[in-house]
Amino acid sequence: MMKRILILTMVIGLISGIGAMSGLAVFSDQETTTGNTFGSGNVDLVLGTTSALVTFTNMKPGDTTGPQSLVVTNNGSIDVTYVMSTTMVTDTGTPLLGDALDLTIWEDVNQDGCVAPSTGDDSAELYGAADLNNGAIASRALSASANETLCFQVDFPSAATGPEGASANASFVFDATQA
Repeated sequence: MMKRILILTMVIGLISGIGAMSGLAVFSDQETTTGNTFGSGNVDLVLGTTSALVTFTNMKPGDTTGPQSLVVTNNGSIDVTYVMSTTMVTDTGTPLLGDALDLTIWEDVNQDGCVAPSTGDDSAELYGAADLNNGAIASRALSASANETLCFQVDFPSAATGPEGASANASFVFDATQA
């Protein structure tokens, strides 16, 4: 029986000790940062015109449209890269008129109004002179809120032997993605 009393006394003492420790004061502190907000940027490529950029009717070998400028603006809030490709809506003739016409695209680096690169302009040629129906610009970087001027010119080479009475309708398609 004595053994039971001793064990009971030890258990009561252990429980009392745990209870006493839970009443001890411990210093602590907690801080919070508030107002952590997040928002996503946007991609918004804007062209100076979305209607016909380069047109010429009754073209004959030796004719040129002359350079036409197109301002490409990154109206979005993040940097982008963009590409341009040509989509032929219609292209008739034998050979196809789009194959006979030469497209040249260059950047108007010094903003001189699209003077042709062959006249000593410091502009960078991006495509051509090559077939209109294959026109394309490889990936170009454009910072947020920045713009650049591209120059487009279509020539009917003097050496072309046709096609007569043909037509071509091309769309220049610009695709932008976040950089």
